[in-house]
Amino acid sequence: MSNLMIFVLCVALCTACSKSSEPEAILATPSSLVTVKIPEVEHEHKEHDDKSAHREVGAHVHGAASMSVVLENTQLNITMSIPGMDAVGFEHPATSADEQAALNQTLRHLQNPDALFPLPKSAECQLVNGVVETALLDKKASVGAHADMDIDYQWTCKHPEYLKQLSVQLFSYIVHLQKIQASWISQNKQGAAELTKENTELSFE
Repeated sequence: MSNLMIFVLCVALCTACSKSSEPEAILATPSSLVTVKIPEVEHEHKEHDDKSAHREVGAHVHGAASMSVVLENTQLNITMSIPGMDAVGFEHPATSADEQAALNQTLRHLQNPDALFPLPKSAECQLVNGVVETALLDKKASVGAHADMDIDYQWTCKHPEYLKQLSVQLFSYIVHLQKIQASWISQNKQGAAELTKENTELSFE
């Protein structure tokens, strides 16, 4: 084998290895159970929009997402709100090819909740519904608006007794996200915790 052929083979192998290490490579096809849409309130009359925008800015904190986890009987529900800046790196509808690519990639990740929240197989949980709402998709949204991503996932679990904690892997896929302020309710217990890239486990004990 010539030196040139060896060189080409090495380059091909290195390229394949580097691609397989990317987080996106381990994601399954986006779930058809997770829908993506524009919030309906964005298109109501201006007075309502102004009041909504004021409320949104008041609760808008860069670098921090909020998450609520409720486990009731066999139903597991996770709701989240992620500021646009922390979800995609900007807070307005995509205006360039790079921004559109970043938005599409984040939405693709959010359509795979089983990868973002890998649940124990022993619990036998099945995703039954999911919704991702964001004004980042709304080309008519105000340029100065602080757009969020509001997320709601629902699972049905045959053995919820095996859900002792929740593994949160969003930090591996949403690179701008710094922390999550999480609260939870499970089997007559409740608690709260701050999750970071170094602390990704939410315990229900």
